[in-house]
Amino acid sequence: MDGLRNLPKGAVYTTKSGKTRVTASFKEDSLHVMAETENVPELNYTEEESQVHIRDQLSKQETVKEPVTHSLWDRLKHGLTGIIIIIIVIIIIKTYKKWHYQKKNVRLD
Repeated sequence: MDGLRNLPKGAVYTTKSGKTRVTASFKEDSLHVMAETENVPELNYTEEESQVHIRDQLSKQETVKEPVTHSLWDRLKHGLTGIIIIIIVIIIIKTYKKWHYQKKNVRLD
């Protein structure tokens, strides 16, 4: 990278390896890299083979759902709510009976 940064303006660095050519240049403080390759059927085959391999791997993958873990508070919360509701209903019924009993006694007097 340091060698590329020291390129004079307008200069282009080009290298070729086999059937692939890479060209790098600086334009307006930006590094532009272009890679070209000759039509290589093996490369296309490898890409298609890779896609088939990935598709096969994804189809073989199984999703395993882990059971949801509940904390102690989550488990007790619903039970305690039910107990509190029952206690409130009992208090309301006793208060109503007491009020109704007092109302009858007042009429008799």
